[in-house]
Amino acid sequence: MCVASVEWASTWSFPFWLLLAMLRLYHSEQEPERAGPKSIFDARHAKVLEVNEAQPCHLQSVIQRVYFVDARRKAISLRDVCAQYLTELLGPAPVPSGSLWEQLRRRRNFMCFPGELESALKSTVDASPWHSTANGANGYATTPETKDVLLDGLQLPKDRCDSIVYADGLFWWSANVPRAIIPAKDNRSVPSSAYWKLLEILDRYEPSDHHDSSGSRRDSKALWERFSKRRLALDVGASPGGWSYCLATQLCIQRTIACDPAAYMHPAVRRLVPEEEVRDEFVQDFTEEERKEDRKHLEHRAAWEQGPSDEHGRISHWRMRGADALDQLSSQKLSIFVCDMNDALEASCQLLYRIAREGLYEPPCLAVVTFKNTCRSKTEFEERKRAMLAQIRADRILTDVQEIHLFANTRLETTIVGQML
Repeated sequence: MCVASVEWASTWSFPFWLLLAMLRLYHSEQEPERAGPKSIFDARHAKVLEVNEAQPCHLQSVIQRVYFVDARRKAISLRDVCAQYLTELLGPAPVPSGSLWEQLRRRRNFMCFPGELESALKSTVDASPWHSTANGANGYATTPETKDVLLDGLQLPKDRCDSIVYADGLFWWSANVPRAIIPAKDNRSVPSSAYWKLLEILDRYEPSDHHDSSGSRRDSKALWERFSKRRLALDVGASPGGWSYCLATQLCIQRTIACDPAAYMHPAVRRLVPEEEVRDEFVQDFTEEERKEDRKHLEHRAAWEQGPSDEHGRISHWRMRGADALDQLSSQKLSIFVCDMNDALEASCQLLYRIAREGLYEPPCLAVVTFKNTCRSKTEFEERKRAMLAQIRADRILTDVQEIHLFANTRLETTIVGQML
């Protein structure tokens, strides 16, 4: 260290470190309040509720996506959230004796986060007034007949569940929501993670006619049957072909047009190009990075060659933009339209409007459009997204329009799903 630096340190180090010591002392005095109770399931101070409502965390948005919790249904303690949940589910009516939690768990498909919350939930439910009612307290009396009647009305189908989760210092809950079961994903066997997007949409999309007279959701297979083995699908912004590969192999669409100015398509996608078309026509235009990626995919040939069955559809690779592809369709009608191109959300919707207004579809036509944040700020993106969705609904371009943030979506994109009837 030079002489000048030594002189500077000796001159300023005392007041500087004194300030640091004072800051440490202040934080140590505040530590008990900041640390809170040892268990995450204990009640939180009211200040925590104010902070979380004013400053929502990214974890909170993830939790709402995965567990379908209602943003209005939250509490600062597990006891409070159990009281809200049981009041809606059971009301003041008597319930069966024994462990109330065990009775509920057999009839409701619970999803809890984190996992340890389930054991805490059991003790909290069984310590609630509803459990006391079950044992004859509060003047209630139950018979085997009344117990059965109460329990029969609580049974949920396999694809529905109740969710109670803890995130950002609050407990969140919902009843009778979709049960999201994420399958194990082997990305070596598919062109890209976009392959999984369509599978998730078919599990989570709930059009108005997808419920029976009682309001219960029908089996998700009904949606698969509606759009499987249809004639034609158009995938705009297709490269490297994840959407197209799923349409051809899972929904068995007879012909899928993979539309993208880019030359590259995954070898699994090129394998589904008909023999009368030149399968590797654009290989010569691959960039050096794409050639390297292609060789890597070919090393896992065994994984994706086992995929498609004899009933799979065919894929055509059109190196052009979406608007040019619509010009080429002529009299052909689309059964499914998906758009995942990297452009402003208004540009994606222009294609949607053109398909609807020119009648380039065969009803019912499933439409899936990814809104990507190409804006200067998140606020601007949210405003433009809301305006575009309002316009689509007002113009009746799509019916049953829903926004779904897919697990494969990034933080800067969201997916819009609807039907053209």
